[in-house]
Amino acid sequence: MKDSIGEERRILEAQGFHRWTKCGDIVRQTHENRNAIDGHKDRTIFKKAYEWLFVPMSLWPFDIDSFVRHALGLILDGKNIPTGLALVAEQLGPIPDPKLSETVREHELSVEKGSYESFLKNPAKYAELEKSISQDPEFLKAWVEFRKKWPVERFQNSLGIVRRDMVQERNFRSLEKSNWSQNKCRFKAAFNAFCKKWALYGMQGDSPLPLKLTVNMTPYGTMIFLPHNWSIDGNRDINWSTVNRFHRSRKVKRQGTKMSPARVEREEEKKRVRRLNAEAIQMGLRGDRKYEWIIKKMKWHPETDPRKIRRYLSAK
Repeated sequence: MKDSIGEERRILEAQGFHRWTKCGDIVRQTHENRNAIDGHKDRTIFKKAYEWLFVPMSLWPFDIDSFVRHALGLILDGKNIPTGLALVAEQLGPIPDPKLSETVREHELSVEKGSYESFLKNPAKYAELEKSISQDPEFLKAWVEFRKKWPVERFQNSLGIVRRDMVQERNFRSLEKSNWSQNKCRFKAAFNAFCKKWALYGMQGDSPLPLKLTVNMTPYGTMIFLPHNWSIDGNRDINWSTVNRFHRSRKVKRQGTKMSPARVEREEEKKRVRRLNAEAIQMGLRGDRKYEWIIKKMKWHPETDPRKIRRYLSAK
């Protein structure tokens, strides 16, 4: 928790998807009741979850917003946070690396605008494909017919946008059964089918919102979506260096059959150097004498630079 509400507000206002608008009330309530929170026996649990509120949403493993809101309500009512909720907070672990959070924050701002062009080598090729559908007579006729049969305006948001249902990882579907007696359920099903036919993710007024290549960070990995109507040349069309740089912002280590044995060997060397360093200290060895003894025990060349030992000792 920051000392200033202004500092926390700036963090949330700098994020995408109206973060301050959606959870500014939680921040205000938290700062207004700091004494009550600091005096509560479950303050550590609450503060652990609260600091995740300022992490970009793409990295949340669950709905942090509602969790913090619920925990705050319990504290302000003078109640304890149940063991089950405490165990959930315990699984959060430390907040992500600041550099990763900044990378994801910037990406979310682009996602909010629907901009993924940085991942394409030839965005103009696909911009032309996107424009062609809005001039397709068959599509225009189909949309007019759809609007005659379905109350589209009822399901638009404040920007006049209607979106199809999101696809899920591995194409799994929600376990919740469709309620076909409800108009909303029937509309969503019809609109999903319409979007599938015309390769859309939605409509804004009478303007189609065509599918596009997307690359998104999730708590579990990086998801890449390729529209079914795109003819992709993996080498010429996709900017893999940008995709890889984005994915590796999690500090993913390089892997491969050539590299893994070398890394295993280095890890073993590091463990042995640390063990020998501890033995040398117990023997009273210091400075150059200690380094010479470790080099001899490691069977390295006598001229080995002692900095190699220091690097192993300082490595995480």
